[in-house]
Amino acid sequence: FSDIPALIAALIFGPIAGILVEFFKNVLNYIQTGSQTGIPVGHIANFVAGIVFILPTYFVYTRLKTRKGMTLALIIGTAFMAVMMSILNYLVILPAYTVLMGFPDMRNLVLPAILPFN
Repeated sequence: FSDIPALIAALIFGPIAGILVEFFKNVLNYIQTGSQTGIPVGHIANFVAGIVFILPTYFVYTRLKTRKGMTLALIIGTAFMAVMMSILNYLVILPAYTVLMGFPDMRNLVLPAILPFN
């Protein structure tokens, strides 16, 4: 739900506005809550996830400006985000948590536990 304002901003004002809303949302959240790792790994991951959801949705919807076009754009944006964030979780995010917080290697959980929630 936190990506809805960024999506609306992107659809009304363009993709840069959506990216800026994502950026400010995550910076303000980091200032307010901090990070357990000392480095905002989760905030960076949320920023990237928002971008990989907003951009495909924006570009598909600008081509098909109908209700069906919006539905298709949201489906494509969601699928693109799920695939990209699964790849990034496997290659970058989970290894970062492993190093910074001493967690065991959790990359085997990407498909069964992380992909469905992305």
